[in-house]
Amino acid sequence: MGLFERLAAKVVEALGDLCQRGCTINEPNIYAAEAYVLGRWSPGESDLSKFIRVTRNQFKAHAAAYQAIRRRQSGGRIGLVQHMAAFEPANPASAADRSVAGTRSQLLNWRFVEAVIEGRLKFPYGSGLHPYAPAVNSSDYIGLNYYGRHPLRFDPGAGGSLFASPVPARPELAWPPPWTIVRFTRMACSVSSSSWPAMAAAYLRHENGLAAATADDEKRAGFILTHLAALQRAIRQGADVRGYYYWTLVDNYEWVEGWTTPFGLIELDPATQKRTPRCSAALFGELAHANAITEEMVEKYAPGAIDQVFAD
Repeated sequence: MGLFERLAAKVVEALGDLCQRGCTINEPNIYAAEAYVLGRWSPGESDLSKFIRVTRNQFKAHAAAYQAIRRRQSGGRIGLVQHMAAFEPANPASAADRSVAGTRSQLLNWRFVEAVIEGRLKFPYGSGLHPYAPAVNSSDYIGLNYYGRHPLRFDPGAGGSLFASPVPARPELAWPPPWTIVRFTRMACSVSSSSWPAMAAAYLRHENGLAAATADDEKRAGFILTHLAALQRAIRQGADVRGYYYWTLVDNYEWVEGWTTPFGLIELDPATQKRTPRCSAALFGELAHANAITEEMVEKYAPGAIDQVFAD
């Protein structure tokens, strides 16, 4: 924790007023789960006790970094960014499936968000821990990263995974539907409004994106347009959303997936480093310039999405 606090202090001292917005830890839940439960990332372990310990350490490290930055930079906005996985019941009519999906969402999506507002980790992460004063209101905004949907079914033999077993989604359903971003936005507003004394300082930021090859760029364009339209509906309903970030500008080396998941608005040739803007890059530029979605944009870049974009 001390080393992370020193790193945060060093970064803000070096950048000074060049950076007025930042996050302490990006997707702490994903790191802990991938490295200490699923074993896909280094150190490649599957140990629930270590998963909980790592979550606790990240919680305290976030608070230490936030306080270190605040001591050196009174302005700006510093927050925590959390990955939000759309856990859904494989069978919506099944009470058991609904229960395990809801439990997984509460524990993996929302516990950390609540902790950096209330200053305490709830069960199971915080068992035996006292409230941690440096973490109270230690996030000036809530960052929500939103990518995948995960159907779950109740499995009495899966006690180690909270009695939930994943059900592979059909390819066309693997990426998150736009309406779920509205659900997460509403839930985040509910959490912050009930726990955040200075709601005027609280707002949301969103990040998401779609991995699709250049040949499938209309799919990416439709994804961007439908999600921004859904987010605009959430804003009209009262959500205080101040930003949307598309992941990512240029194709990136994506963790264990390597170069197989081209998220970029700009195509990258790893061998030559040649960058080629996709059509979705032009769309994103038009969206930013107009600060609006027009029928002409949808017809030009994703005509098949027009009904969904302009649905009430």
